[in-house]
Amino acid sequence: MEADEKLGAYASHKLLLTVMEGVDVAFPRVRLWIDAATGNVLKRQELALSGRLMRTSYYPKWKKIYSESKGADVWFPEEMRFYDEVEKANSTLILIRQVDLRPLSPNMFTKAWLEAKSR
Repeated sequence: MEADEKLGAYASHKLLLTVMEGVDVAFPRVRLWIDAATGNVLKRQELALSGRLMRTSYYPKWKKIYSESKGADVWFPEEMRFYDEVEKANSTLILIRQVDLRPLSPNMFTKAWLEAKSR
């Protein structure tokens, strides 16, 4: 852990994660700000091996819903914002309006199902 710090109105834990040597990943260093109260990610910075900032992600809105399969509440991000730090004009906003945690049909995503959908 790098530090405990405020991120806006949230008390957060700031972490720096570094990939183990010999493992191939998109971003070898990731800095995270984790909400101290909920454990949810608030901010994520993805860095190149040189330390150059490549992408920043924000998760400003989280929602808690009950999961029958877990028998407990689970959190999901309602809003996610991604900013390309190399090509500054590129950004993405993802809004999740509805979440359904019911089990999927067991024959979904079988080879036959995928072939039928690709026609």
